[in-house]
Amino acid sequence: MKKIFALIASVAVFAGLWSCTPDEKPVVPGIDLTGEATFNVPAADVPTISIAFVSTVAWTAEASDEWVTIAPKSGDAGEATVKVNVDDNKLADPRSLKVTITAGEVVKEVTINQEGAFVPYFDVDPSSCQFSGFGEGEPYSIEREADEYVIPVSSNLEWDAYLAIWDSELGYAVETDHNAWLTVAKASNGIKITVTDNETYDARVEYIYVACHLGEDYDTYGGFGACILVSQAGLDAPTVPTLVWAKKFADINENVAVSEYMRLAYSEGEIMLSDGSAIWGLDPASGELWDKFEIATQSFDSDDEGNLILMNDTATGDGAINFYWTPSINQEPALLHSFTELDGYWGNCGNVRVRGDIANGKSVVTATIGSMRFYLAFAFDKGVYYNPTTLEPIRSSLNATGDGWNPDYIAAISVAPDDPTKGIIYRGYVTGQPDGAQMTYLRVDPSVPHWSSPEWALVTELGAGGNECQNNIDILDIDGKRIMAFTQGGWFGWIGNANIYVLDITNLNDIKVVANIDTAEWIDMENPQAVRGADVLLRANGSTVELYAVRSNGASVAKFIFGLE
Repeated sequence: MKKIFALIASVAVFAGLWSCTPDEKPVVPGIDLTGEATFNVPAADVPTISIAFVSTVAWTAEASDEWVTIAPKSGDAGEATVKVNVDDNKLADPRSLKVTITAGEVVKEVTINQEGAFVPYFDVDPSSCQFSGFGEGEPYSIEREADEYVIPVSSNLEWDAYLAIWDSELGYAVETDHNAWLTVAKASNGIKITVTDNETYDARVEYIYVACHLGEDYDTYGGFGACILVSQAGLDAPTVPTLVWAKKFADINENVAVSEYMRLAYSEGEIMLSDGSAIWGLDPASGELWDKFEIATQSFDSDDEGNLILMNDTATGDGAINFYWTPSINQEPALLHSFTELDGYWGNCGNVRVRGDIANGKSVVTATIGSMRFYLAFAFDKGVYYNPTTLEPIRSSLNATGDGWNPDYIAAISVAPDDPTKGIIYRGYVTGQPDGAQMTYLRVDPSVPHWSSPEWALVTELGAGGNECQNNIDILDIDGKRIMAFTQGGWFGWIGNANIYVLDITNLNDIKVVANIDTAEWIDMENPQAVRGADVLLRANGSTVELYAVRSNGASVAKFIFGLE
């Protein structure tokens, strides 16, 4: 029995030795990439990436960041493919990660590089200019002399630059080439602008519109682009009034109806000239005609902010005096105030004068009435009539006798833009005044009752003499000073001058003469008997004073410019 068991054990040992042959080796872990080891992909819409390989043993896969997903993440030995889905890169910076495949102790890495997102930008050098919409932002200021400038531009968009004007009907800027003094070209480093000499005293402005585009379709890329206001300086203002231009109406347009009562105003960048049957817009830099507006008015003026005030023609005391206003000559005028208390008045109403801001602040409108020689003063607060005194409105005689002619030959204006009780300046036919005719008078307290004999104080003797003259006054507040100008003129040749007088009335107790502009400086004196002043307009342009004068019947309009010390 023992021999049998020993035999069985021997057979078993022999069989075990025979099954493990000396030539067979253990399996060694290994990975062989059969595809790409590096993938460069765009920022968005990346196709699925396939990582192909062969592994000798079981394997696992993982990514070094979370912006990819992989599947499967493990597998057995043999051929395998891992699918990788890449998220969109919404950042401007590119990014990279590794997909690591591990089999035993063997590791293989596949790199995925993703581009940064396209973040469009458009930058104009902030030291050169600021920009936003039309009429906003700080202008890009350039010198008066002819020169070339480059406004630096940095962008990853396609862009064009061109001169433009705003089309209010379309709601966007449209290209224009109406202004020859400035040209625009696209340079490698920005916008190249070329300007000619500015030989005027006015700053010249132009808009450059920059449209940015994306791709070849040239659709404007939303939120980008620029509207740049270029402003070129003009000549330095002289210390004394200097004639800039003088025009005859025939030089402007042969159709201008020359009348006895030419009136001046300023609105929306234009000098407004009324001949009674229409209003004409003139270029303040050149004096050339721009526009004609079919608005007939007896008299009109503009306030300190360019709002227009118009007055109807009231021929008798049975009618009403209606004042209209409009912020734009292109808008229909709206009724501002109607005055019907005309008992005791007769004759026409004329010479409307306006001070202040009729739309957004306090203002005073004055007018003269008929042969009874009265003035009316209406005070407004944001376009609404109010009464600063116990009377409605302030109304008082211009002289003691009440004898005279058409009110178009006289003028009254409020000293202050916010309150007529601070003083009324009067100029014109003054028969019955204590100091003689044709002088300039002031009433510090103009609130006396109707039909009274007012107390007037002499302001100046400049322009004394003459009769029934068209004398118009304008007052301008600028740089802490109050400047007044008026015209002198004659009727029937009784006086042959249309001098313009400019005074500093900042201190009414110390009036200073700024200028006495002789008729010959702005009017052709071939027929001195036909000389008559008509209207004068003062306008601030920065620290410069612009003075416009128009001559009735003689068909002349002139511009003077000067600075104040």
